[in-house]
Amino acid sequence: PMCNPTMIMAVGAIGQTMAAYQAANAQADAAEQNARLAEAKVAETEQLKQQQLADINEAKRQTIGTQRAAMAASGIDSSMGSGLKELTDTAYIAKQDRDETEFNAAKEEWGYKMEARNYRDQAAATRASAKSSLIGGILGATGQYMAGLDPVDKKWKPQQDTNPSAFKSAYLQKYSANSSYRLNPLKPKYRFR
Repeated sequence: PMCNPTMIMAVGAIGQTMAAYQAANAQADAAEQNARLAEAKVAETEQLKQQQLADINEAKRQTIGTQRAAMAASGIDSSMGSGLKELTDTAYIAKQDRDETEFNAAKEEWGYKMEARNYRDQAAATRASAKSSLIGGILGATGQYMAGLDPVDKKWKPQQDTNPSAFKSAYLQKYSANSSYRLNPLKPKYRFR
């Protein structure tokens, strides 16, 4: 038996649809992986921020300790006047450095969180599009296959057109035994079972 070319085309269309579906899912998987990487960068940025804050605090302690030792060696009282002002200025500068570090880290973390969200949204949209394309492709291939089949009326029409009385007698013979069919010889009802 020969293969139906319409069937071959429909199977090919389904194959292409499945390949596109798998490619889209691979793209979505890659976007999910990129989202995980962006989330890892958030954690990395937080760790880096904590390290920088610790470094700033350590530098402040060392600077203030050095300043107090120098003031003490010079006989300056660090609890009042210019000695206190110098220590306060050092603490203020350290606080500004901490604030700037926290602000920059928060901004960077927010950027990575948005990047992760965008990748997750992209993955979801790609998966939804892939699913829609899969359904559309299968329906299209099915329609393509069905369009290639011979319609039922083509099988009946030649008998009707070439020999109407033969068609009518075959019809009456088949359905006259069944009382559930109402026959009108002028306008027959075609019922197929």
